[in-house]
Amino acid sequence: EIVGGLAKRMVKKAGVDMEVHLTLDRREALKDADFVTTQFRVGLLDAREKDELIPLKYNVIGQETNGPGGMFKALRTIPVIFDIIKDCEELCPNAWIVSFTNPSGINAEAVFRHTGWKKFVGLCNGPVGMIKDIEKLLQVKEDDKLEVKFGGLNHMVFALDVKLNGKNKNDELVHILSAVGKEESLANIYDIPFSSEFIEGFRHLGIGYIRYYLQKQQMLDHCLEDGKNGKCRAQ
Repeated sequence: EIVGGLAKRMVKKAGVDMEVHLTLDRREALKDADFVTTQFRVGLLDAREKDELIPLKYNVIGQETNGPGGMFKALRTIPVIFDIIKDCEELCPNAWIVSFTNPSGINAEAVFRHTGWKKFVGLCNGPVGMIKDIEKLLQVKEDDKLEVKFGGLNHMVFALDVKLNGKNKNDELVHILSAVGKEESLANIYDIPFSSEFIEGFRHLGIGYIRYYLQKQQMLDHCLEDGKNGKCRAQ
């Protein structure tokens, strides 16, 4: 009812000619679908809290998309995705599955390696937030045409090529980032600034998750401090 009500309000506000039907019967929902989207969390937020806090007991970052926390979540999630695919094979064999379920990259890799299902896309909202960051940094106007080419895997995505009205803006974006720092679009990731020297050498805008790799010790210290106070992203 909560998610269904939200969906109905969004459709109404957008003025889209669409009917929203609510059901707890997955097979009923999947029958003859053209597209299937998933967004679920096995174990709910209680499990996420464990994903984040258990690794910290061993001085390792706890995070739901990478490291041991990501593997905890993957091992709970992948069997459910495989089960959904079995239903899709029977009820909507020509559908595209668009998965917004974390750990997005690991889930997609598992599907491609261990099922016969080929029409599967794993998504993260991070790149959309990165585009919004770039629009602000380059002061993009409403009638401008911004093109951003992304590379990498969830959750390690980079803006490889940025064009504004057909002109390459990579160097300008790096210069702005170096001068003012990047606006962090992912508010739930602790924002540790990168140095100007790093940005000039790195040459690309990366998703906030790269901090878990490239500023590993600082992120671990932050997570450990939060963990001592019983805090984490799940909470």
